[in-house]
Amino acid sequence: MSRAASGGRGAGHWVLALGLVAAFSVAAAVIGLALPAPLAGSLVEEGGPVESSTIVLYLVAVVALAFRRGSITWPDKAALAVVLLACAAREADLHKDLFGMSILKARFYTDFAAPWQIAVALGALLPVGVAVWWLLVARRRAWFVRPARWTPAVATAVAFIAVLVLSKVLDRLPDTLIGWHLVTSLSEPARLFLQAWEELLELALPVLALCGIVQAGSSMSVAHQSI
Repeated sequence: MSRAASGGRGAGHWVLALGLVAAFSVAAAVIGLALPAPLAGSLVEEGGPVESSTIVLYLVAVVALAFRRGSITWPDKAALAVVLLACAAREADLHKDLFGMSILKARFYTDFAAPWQIAVALGALLPVGVAVWWLLVARRRAWFVRPARWTPAVATAVAFIAVLVLSKVLDRLPDTLIGWHLVTSLSEPARLFLQAWEELLELALPVLALCGIVQAGSSMSVAHQSI
């Protein structure tokens, strides 16, 4: 295959992921900027329809993964399932409900938790860490190649990680802007738009996961041949 053809194929792998992210971003703009503020706020509030849909879609992705046939190995399936369930639990704030605050914050371990809570929290995070290690390190030959050689599933996984990071940045952006004295305050439309964008990007994550699972049957066979 020529270099031009390989580059075109690599670029094509991003079309679906970028299209999904663009569509959810447009939806966020519509919700945050075009809808009446009370309606928009009710859609993207904590525990609202968007967040609830995100949790449900993560669970749907786990079920789809369990029944996905093809060359996805059981260790890969188990690791992906653990990560998806952890994402669903985080989205539902299950760790906050169980421990009183987020176990992803350093302050939980230094100032807040009792020793037994720390032990339980670390025990809960251990399988997630092992699953992430397996997907990123044990499968590194599928990742650490030129982007033009990424399979569609790997390209979608990279998009998933990028969208996850962007959603976390948006979550902290209002407080960061005010804390750094870049602005004195945010208008209600601006704050609502950022909240809608964050929540819609988080909704895009399990959709990307589902797309990656569908792609992975054929993609993993290519990856395994290179390992």
